[in-house]
Formats: sequence, structure tokens, C-alpha cells
Amino acid sequence: MKTRIEGKFWIVAMGLLTACLLLLGSFFWFIFYIRYWKWRVEIEQVNSSFITPEGDNLTSGGFFRGFPTLGMSICGLLLLVFVSSGMKRLRKVY
Repeated sequence: MKTRIEGKFWIVAMGLLTACLLLLGSFFWFIFYIRYWKWRVEIEQVNSSFITPEGDNLTSGGFFRGFPTLGMSICGLLLLVFVSSGMKRLRKVY
């Protein structure tokens, strides 16, 4: 049987992992928005690359940044559910 400290350690470790995944997911969603979503109409109109007023060269390949970002965010949200249910169970046990 696990001791109280071991149970709390794993919940805290999973909580930190969850926080990191959600933070990274949020950061990459921001990058996806800035580098692709904000300029998607202009990129589609020129059918290749688009140079922003700031001088950034954007391509339609920025769309694929959304896939790992989506995966990271889903994993973070699933871990959030797991950690919150683990905290409820831990409170009932101790």
C-alpha cells in the first residue's frame, strides 16, 4: 500500500507535468496565431509566401504547427482531469 507521501508526490509530479504541457500548449497556440492564423487570408490569396509589414516571410506551412499544439493541449487537459480526480481520491483515502 502506498504511503501518503508517495501518493502526494505522484499527484504533485503529474500536476507539474500538466502545468508544463498547458503552458507550452498556450505558448504554441500563440505562435500559431501570430505566424499563420492572423495572416491566413493573405497567404491563401498569394498561394505561396506572404511578407508581413514587419518583414516576416510567412508560408502556408504554418498551418501544420497547429497539430502538435493541439496534441499538447489535449494531453494537458486530459492530465488535468486525471490530476483533479486523483486529488479527489487522495482526499477520500487520507
